[in-house]
Formats: sequence, structure tokens, C-alpha cells
Amino acid sequence: MKNYLKLFFGALYLVCVGLFFVGKSYSANQDVDVLFCCYDLGDSHPMQRVMKDLEEQGISYKVLALGKALEVFTSNTLNLDLLDVKSDREQALDTTHLKLIEDAVRPKIVITGMASVVQAQVLNLFKEKQAYAIAFYDNFDTVETAEYAQAFLRRVEQIDEYFIPSEATLPGFQKLEKTKHSKLSIFGQPILENWDDVFSKTNKEELRQKLDVGSQDQVLLFAGDCNNTYQQYFRIFVKGVGAFNNPNLKVFVTYHPKTDGSFERSVVEEEKIPNIRIIDTKEFSTTQIATIANAFACHKSSMGIQALYVGLPVVYVVESGEVRNFAIQQGIAIQVESAADLSSALDRILKTANRNQSPVQQSLGIPKNATARMVTHIKELLAKKV
Repeated sequence: MKNYLKLFFGALYLVCVGLFFVGKSYSANQDVDVLFCCYDLGDSHPMQRVMKDLEEQGISYKVLALGKALEVFTSNTLNLDLLDVKSDREQALDTTHLKLIEDAVRPKIVITGMASVVQAQVLNLFKEKQAYAIAFYDNFDTVETAEYAQAFLRRVEQIDEYFIPSEATLPGFQKLEKTKHSKLSIFGQPILENWDDVFSKTNKEELRQKLDVGSQDQVLLFAGDCNNTYQQYFRIFVKGVGAFNNPNLKVFVTYHPKTDGSFERSVVEEEKIPNIRIIDTKEFSTTQIATIANAFACHKSSMGIQALYVGLPVVYVVESGEVRNFAIQQGIAIQVESAADLSSALDRILKTANRNQSPVQQSLGIPKNATARMVTHIKELLAKKV
């Protein structure tokens, strides 16, 4: 009997081992139309819209998710062990891990964000393998000084194409040696379609009730970020709200997804400003609250342009010249760097704030239907058998 059991479990072990290696060989070297490599929420969320349309049209894709993108993607992912690079945009992959990626998938097109060294490495890797290499820039500030993109730009080699969100963002790409020789395509920003969706679907009266916003109240929304000067200027923002001293102003602050809001809470408590409320972003999104806002403020967040897109007056609380932002340069948005300046700006814009003001989309130079434009372009590339 013992011999039979040994034979049985021995055979079962061999079957399991065999299935394991069959599974590994099945998942390796997959031919796929498009490989996406996402790191931040800034590149993950807009690319999600593109992926959805590709899937509906029968175009195959896989996702290599790093950093915050690991929290976004649950299907069609390459589940590779990339160790500690998941949260460090400056950390490069070694040759062993690059080989792991190379052996996992054979894409015709590779599309990455511009937020990490690894994304540059992935583009370089598959460009050498004759894939068509595309980088997607999700920001509206000039790429020349965009902090989050510098690690990528230092490592990326000559690639085929850059997807750019607006006409005003193009000149920066035309100046940089790393980017100016590639094809530069202005397609818009798919994330703006999320704003359109949220603004059309949100029940604003119900939201005002949930947030205890009265009919006579005005709403100022501040979107946090996490760059190295943010803490200094968030304090200035809080002091400016305190100096404004308007009992009918409700101020909501949403913190950056990479943080937990503890810094913002501590500053508000320290300054004792009663009309500022820190919002748990798991309960209400920045975009949702924007539907009832009369004005929008931020430090360096890309959401400033997104708020302009839906017609909100926008204030950047930042050192003069620190943000090379075409909206500030053209006078579409306001820049302040002191509490007194913010208080004065709030007095002006809240007196004239109109929830029905028309978006400044045309002056921003942002094409509509970005997702459809990108998908059409990808289909054309595939038809040419890139």
C-alpha cells in the first residue's frame, strides 16, 4: 500500500511540475499588439481609457505596472518580480530583470509614460527589438522643467514618437535634444474625458448635502501634490485662506494619492483654520468635488489645467517663475506666492466666479476626443505592420 501511495504522489508531483512549466512557457514570449508600461496615476488613468477602446476593437495588449500603477491594473498585466523598483522612479532595472521583460512578451508597439527610468529602459529595450516606441506625456507644463520626467529623459534613447496633450506643450519637446528628432503628435489628454464623465453624472445637490455646503456657500477646492516645495506652499495656502476670513467659504483639500493626508491635517490643525476640510480621496474624488467648486487652487499639480478645462478659475500657489505654465503665462490662470496675495486673489475671483462660465479649451490648445485619436493612430500603425 505504501508503495502505491509513493507512486501516486510521485506521479502527481510530476504532473504538477509539468503543468507549472507549461504555464510558464504559455505566458512567456506572448505576441501582443501593444505593451503599456505605467508608473504613476498620471499615466495609468488616461491609458486605461485607451486600453478599454483597444480591447473593444479586438486589439491585444499587456500592461507592465510599476509604482502606483500596481494599484490600478488587475487584468492583462505582466506579473513579473521587479523587486524594489516598484516605488522608486530613479531606480533602473538590471540586465536580469530586463531579460525577464524581454522574454515575457513580444509587442509590435510599446507605449509608456514618462515618470521613471524603467519606462525609458522598456522603450529602449523594445525599440532595439524593432517594436514601435511611443512615450505619452500626461502633463501640461513644459517638458524641459517637469520634475517627474527628468529621470526618464536622462535614460531614454531615440524613440519613434511622443504623444503630447496640447499645442502649448509642443515647443518644449521641439527644443529638447532627446525629443526633438522624434515624431511629435498632439492628441489631447484622455483624462479630461474622465472630467466630462464625472461632471455629467454627478448629482451636485446631493453632493453639496453630503459635504454640508449650504446654498449661500462658495467652494474652494485645493488639489495637493508631493514635490519638494509643496509643504512650504501648502502652509502659505492655509495662511491665505485664514487671512481671507470669509464665513461663507468652504475649503476642501484633497491630498496626493501617494500620501495619506497627515501633513495637510497637521497644518490645518496648527493654523486653526475652521473652514478647511481635508477630504478622504477614497470617499470623494477631486474631480467630483470640482463639480460644486467655484474656484480651484493647487501648487504644481497638473490638475490645474484640468480644472481650467471645465471652466473653473485657477490659482497656483507657487514661487514666481517656478512653474513654466502656459496658462499662467497667458493670464488664463493666476499665480500667487504669499498668503496676502492669495487672500487678494480669492477676493477677486470669488466675486466673479460663475459656475456656468465657458471652458477655455480653445485657448489651451487641447484637442478633444483624445482617446479616439490615440486609438485610431495605433490602429493605423498596426495596419502598416510596424
